[in-house]
Amino acid sequence: YTCVCVCVCVMEFVRKMINWRLVDRVAVQTDALVAGFQSVVPLELLEPFDAAELELLLCGTTDVDLEDWKANTLYKSGFTADSEVIKWFWSAVEKMHNEERLQLLQFVTGTSSIPSRGFANLQGSDGDRRFSIMRVVDTSRLPQAHTCFNELVLPEYETREDLETKLNQALSHLGDGM
Repeated sequence: YTCVCVCVCVMEFVRKMINWRLVDRVAVQTDALVAGFQSVVPLELLEPFDAAELELLLCGTTDVDLEDWKANTLYKSGFTADSEVIKWFWSAVEKMHNEERLQLLQFVTGTSSIPSRGFANLQGSDGDRRFSIMRVVDTSRLPQAHTCFNELVLPEYETREDLETKLNQALSHLGDGM
């Protein structure tokens, strides 16, 4: 009988400790967060959504739709969708796993998620800003990015192998900072 009583007491203590650590201890902060969020979006507007749908709306998706990406890319400074280097670029992206595509997206846009309504709804520092690829002639450079403008600065490499090597080299430095 005593052992059972001790076990019950221990279980009750653990339950109360977990509740205190995860709920009660942060109740003031949680209430402030909810009130702030509700001042922007009334909570009744969120009722139709489950957690997964709300996450998709707020955070976007991480499933890269390559055809959508291509269809919503702008080409600058002489590049077109039919430019040889652009065809090599998309071929290189097609070979990538989804995680590598997300790294490329992170490199160019500063985010590794895609808006829930697709690439046509990418945002830049000044609002809607589609993914773009700008041509430069200096092939000694690595690809660069202007993340505020969702713009990849891509040298007009002479071979597919040069493009793939330089693109992979640039992406390998993604976590290095500025």
